[in-house]
Amino acid sequence: MHEARSHLGRARDRLSASPPAYADALDAVLASFRASLLAHLAWFGAAPEADALLTALAERSVRCDSVLKTAVRRAMHLVDRAPGIRKATRPSVHDREDVETGWHTARNLLQTVEGRLTPNRRSP
Repeated sequence: MHEARSHLGRARDRLSASPPAYADALDAVLASFRASLLAHLAWFGAAPEADALLTALAERSVRCDSVLKTAVRRAMHLVDRAPGIRKATRPSVHDREDVETGWHTARNLLQTVEGRLTPNRRSP
């Protein structure tokens, strides 16, 4: 989870920069999503290849643990929007809001996964 938290911090730094670096923040948010999902799947003994698509990681995580359903659904919104945001020469208001919301979603996903991976909870 350290990796996911590190990416999340990098995203916040990029969003707090003047001017904000939305493309860099987007990449860090997506990396945080990936790290959280990989940690979650590893906990369940279902770790896929490291180069698996983020959508595949999301689907497997929800199949292992439906508690992640809402956070993953919100994360996938940003995953779907990412190519368009990256192509923009200047991010629109909608693009900027999606990246900011993505940061909050990545934080919520990280916290949810951390809560599921507590030492008191045993893997199925």
